[in-house]
Amino acid sequence: MDEFPAYIGFLQALAPWAIRKPGVRRGSPDWRPFIGPLTDRSACQTRKIVTSLFDWLRDVGYLQLNPDAATRRSSCHRTTRRCCLKRLVPARAPNRAVRRVSRRRAASPR
Repeated sequence: MDEFPAYIGFLQALAPWAIRKPGVRRGSPDWRPFIGPLTDRSACQTRKIVTSLFDWLRDVGYLQLNPDAATRRSSCHRTTRRCCLKRLVPARAPNRAVRRVSRRRAASPR
């Protein structure tokens, strides 16, 4: 169970041997899988993908439980949701909505 958080930690703080040097092409003996450490957002997405694969393995009977089940309510998922909300709602939109409501209140007779 401890391996899964360690794997995500590995992705966020890669060892130098795992990082590919610029210009190295796939197929070269010097090719490495990463061009640098994953961002928090990318690590969260990786966690979601691997977790869904573990869910499938559990559902078809290859695993008794998902190794990430104990850490599902981690801050990673909340951070990812927050990132998505920032992309869906432009930063100025809430302020515009407040201004419009304020103008309507000021313009309507009571």
